[in-house]
Amino acid sequence: MNKEIYEKLLRRFADELHEVGVTDMMTSLIKSQYIRTPNVSSCSSESKVSQFSYQHAGYKIEAVQTVKIVIKKCNP
Repeated sequence: MNKEIYEKLLRRFADELHEVGVTDMMTSLIKSQYIRTPNVSSCSSESKVSQFSYQHAGYKIEAVQTVKIVIKKCNP
């Protein structure tokens, strides 16, 4: 029973990460940070998902959408 609930929660978490825009590259970067330094209290990765820039008559408009994932150790 607990194994089924655990697998369901893992699938839900993976779906939510995908919906937010976390890429496989970001997750592999986080994994390598934790493998390299296992005693670190937190690690993060940030990526630009999309960017828009428009320039006209001396003005420039920029919009950037970023995704940031942070993994922290907490006390249970």
